[in-house]
Amino acid sequence: MEELTQSIEEIVQYIVSCDPAIYRVVITDRQGLEIVSYAKNWNRKPNEDKNKNPAYPLLNTICINCEKFLNFLRNNKLSPFIFSWNFKKGTIFAASLPIGFIGVFCEADVNPGLVKRILRKKAIEYYQLVKDIFTE
Repeated sequence: MEELTQSIEEIVQYIVSCDPAIYRVVITDRQGLEIVSYAKNWNRKPNEDKNKNPAYPLLNTICINCEKFLNFLRNNKLSPFIFSWNFKKGTIFAASLPIGFIGVFCEADVNPGLVKRILRKKAIEYYQLVKDIFTE
């Protein structure tokens, strides 16, 4: 189990390190429960409550519906759906998998092609690691 945890941590660290504009990575399961997350420069007072990010349930709902209704568009069963949403202050990327999603939160000046390529590669790697744990 420790080896699995280390492998997931390495995936997250690799995604974060691929572009300096990436500031948060989250991996959730199919129900939207956070498995692991990492945020750069998280300035919070020690006694301050940390609110859950409201984007996670939204991303999870979109990804579940893509897995449910758009599965016929896949060329390969392992290939994740990759989405991006652009905002004034940043971009959110998500890789949808049958077992959940990987979300990447970035500043506006991120290289989207690089992030999508890395996200696709690491999403497949993550799925291979945990598919036996999460599949019924």
